[in-house]
Amino acid sequence: MQTEYVRTFEGAYRVGDTRVSLAEGMAECCAALTLEQVHGALAFCLGNQKQIDAYLAEEQHAAESQHERSKQTNAKLIAKLRRARHASQIPG
Repeated sequence: MQTEYVRTFEGAYRVGDTRVSLAEGMAECCAALTLEQVHGALAFCLGNQKQIDAYLAEEQHAAESQHERSKQTNAKLIAKLRRARHASQIPG
């Protein structure tokens, strides 16, 4: 019987049946995972390097796009916060 170490859910890779994503640091989440799951997920990544690299690049691009949209959407608020920060700085 083969264990499914990595699954996709709503377009994201997850470790087994958990909500832990491959983008998260697995070491930080080890309490939620068995040693077998961590090694299995790593084996999946190593065996599917091109697929994982493409996935991570796509996620990075999506995050950068979201960041840019947020900067545009919140431009007035960002400018207001910068002015407030500048006004509150002690000269010197």
